[in-house]
Amino acid sequence: MTTDKRVEPFRRVCDAIWRIITSSESLVCLLVIGALGCLVVGCVPQVPSAAVNDNVQSELWLNSVTSPWYGSISAWHVAGFTRLAHSRLVLLYFMVLFIVCALHTLAAFIPAWCYPGNLSKLDIEFPAPADVWRVIISAADQAGMSLHQQQMPISTPSKTQYRSASNLRKTRWFWLALVCSMLLLFTVIMSTIYTNNHELVRVSPGETVKISSAASHSLVLDQLTMPAGGTSAVTSTWRLAGSDRQLTLEQGKPVNYAHHTLFLIGQGPALQLAIKDSTGQTVDIVQNNGDGTRLQTASFYFSQTEQEQIVTLPDVNLVLRIVNDPSESLQTTGRAAAFQIYQADTSDLLYQTILEDSSAVAFQDIIFKVTLVDYVTLRLQSSIWGWLAAVGLLLLAIGIIGIACVPQCQVWFAVDQRADDAVCFIWFRKTDANCEWLQQLQMQIRGAVDASQ
Repeated sequence: MTTDKRVEPFRRVCDAIWRIITSSESLVCLLVIGALGCLVVGCVPQVPSAAVNDNVQSELWLNSVTSPWYGSISAWHVAGFTRLAHSRLVLLYFMVLFIVCALHTLAAFIPAWCYPGNLSKLDIEFPAPADVWRVIISAADQAGMSLHQQQMPISTPSKTQYRSASNLRKTRWFWLALVCSMLLLFTVIMSTIYTNNHELVRVSPGETVKISSAASHSLVLDQLTMPAGGTSAVTSTWRLAGSDRQLTLEQGKPVNYAHHTLFLIGQGPALQLAIKDSTGQTVDIVQNNGDGTRLQTASFYFSQTEQEQIVTLPDVNLVLRIVNDPSESLQTTGRAAAFQIYQADTSDLLYQTILEDSSAVAFQDIIFKVTLVDYVTLRLQSSIWGWLAAVGLLLLAIGIIGIACVPQCQVWFAVDQRADDAVCFIWFRKTDANCEWLQQLQMQIRGAVDASQ
């Protein structure tokens, strides 16, 4: 049997690449890498998507996160592990994994394309004319294998035929389940990272949060426990509107509610303001950084980048300026606010004071009720893709278990049918030399040879 030297080198290279890509070892390596990545993402706190490209918000988040037990969160942040969930490497990894799984599935549905090189070879001679392929088909069927027509660019006598036999068809539906699971999980991850399926809300005690996709569900912040000396996490107690049911939410421990995942991702000082005139009527408040809506009560939230709030009181021609300045506090609470009142049309300063605690400020028969509180930043993450992720994980488990329970069996045949006799060439992987299915295949063929003599 001679070979075409012009075709063989290129074919051998292509076959080597094919065997590497579709080998079980390559898939196992990719799954191990993915498992390690999931372990890192699950153990190391991840920067919220809204703060990935914002250095200020990223630093605020970093200061609010408790360091994991295995090291400083700052060290993990510098190394880039806190941004791993938003890295383009995740996209690249899933693309490679999807392609490899798709090729495995393709190989399970169509005859494998592989040149029988670097394999063990077995020759079986049929001394008398016989229907060799009928014998091979029967033996492969009893070994649980399917025979495929195999096209190979080798120059041989015209009567030589090539076929391959494998049990890949038994696992093709498991491979299809694996590919579908990769597609579903990839869709879920991309929708989570690149779509606006979350909302950031700042809430102080007594305020209500409405979940947009579930109008009948609202949460009221009843109690807020701030960390003492930075040694514990923020804890909040919420009440479901219209019921006595309570929900406890702690920083670093998300909770699922009404098809949303709730996260506490930050906290800071806040101020609640209500104004009444001498007759007891409420004075409307208009926030300068808002949409011009008149409010009867207003809440102001302060952060490292937002230390000042300015509001207009159109009914009494006044402008109110509130500056959060903890350095002015004389108490151990570390809370204080500068309170200034200006004439709206002339910008003249009419009154100012330092508030160190919740109190009522009287000015020109107007009562300003000021309450110094704290707030938390609540992240509402839509979890409508949760059922899709569950289906993807189920298909992934079915595919991996099914493939692992069915060992891969594959051999290559060549039959040189001559006038007086025939020769059957069998190629198989060296690692399969002692496998039971290969021994059974050889026994079936040799038994047919002995019977034909």
